[in-house]
Amino acid sequence: MASKKHGLGKGLDALFGNKNETAPQAAEQPAAAGTPLEIELDKIVAAKDQPRKTFDEVAMKELAASVMLHGVVTPVILRKLEDGKYELVAGERRCRAAKMAGLKTVPAVIKEYGDAEMSEVALIENIQRRDLTPIEEAKAYVTLMETYGLTQEKLATRVGRGRSLIANLVRLLELPQIAIEALENGSLSVGNARPILAIAKEENRIAAAEEIMAKGLSARAAEALCARLAAMEKKEAQDGGKKTESLAGVDELFLKESEDKLKLYLGTIAHIKLGQKKSRIEIEVSSREELERVLGILSDRHESDVESKKEALRAASRKFTI
Repeated sequence: MASKKHGLGKGLDALFGNKNETAPQAAEQPAAAGTPLEIELDKIVAAKDQPRKTFDEVAMKELAASVMLHGVVTPVILRKLEDGKYELVAGERRCRAAKMAGLKTVPAVIKEYGDAEMSEVALIENIQRRDLTPIEEAKAYVTLMETYGLTQEKLATRVGRGRSLIANLVRLLELPQIAIEALENGSLSVGNARPILAIAKEENRIAAAEEIMAKGLSARAAEALCARLAAMEKKEAQDGGKKTESLAGVDELFLKESEDKLKLYLGTIAHIKLGQKKSRIEIEVSSREELERVLGILSDRHESDVESKKEALRAASRKFTI
């Protein structure tokens, strides 16, 4: 039974990499490598090449509230600097949340990392926690490859990612700035943005990105739009640079997707007809019963919208009642 007393210590050893297995050995080396220590936040400085650049304000407040209740559960990872301070390898969100929560110290594991190892660990930690935007991840990969002379294959092995995934993410950096910013703030998904890379000309890439965001095109519709523009560029090249088309016809894609949504919602065929001054929606029904069903759907939606507006007004009146 006595041997079971070492169960918890062994669990911590496995977590933090300390291979000492007996209690007497742990007592002789209380500051062994991998043992978490309480480090003052004022002594911790952020790494210059930290891959994560953006921090969601709402998410940070939620994390700070959790830290106030439970403390920092997972230790951050630091490396010691010559001036007595510590450089943050992994755990910047936890450090920021700890400061917001009013803590003076955080639990930390001190590691002796070289520059290359530190960059890799910081990147891997963020990837595993899914804390990076696609653009942040792509920039981190480029930094590692350029700084340490790694190929995509070697980098894939080091960070445990597929080479094709790394290649696809890095290619996102070729997108126009408007698309890159949209990817960073979450208003554009990778599925919507990647098709833009099929377009050769920068002005057409920008026009496509604006069209996709303005109309909220799905990934399928975005792919169709970009394929059309790429074909247009190819035809222009074959015609000696003569411009053949513009983006004017792209409304057809938006209308087609809108019709598909109507069909799915109403359960019947629907057409949208655009006119110079007025447009109309045509809904096909095959019987009186189907007409009543469609009218019921539209009526329920209208009543739901009206009730939502009424509830919003009631909430506003309650808010300003004295």
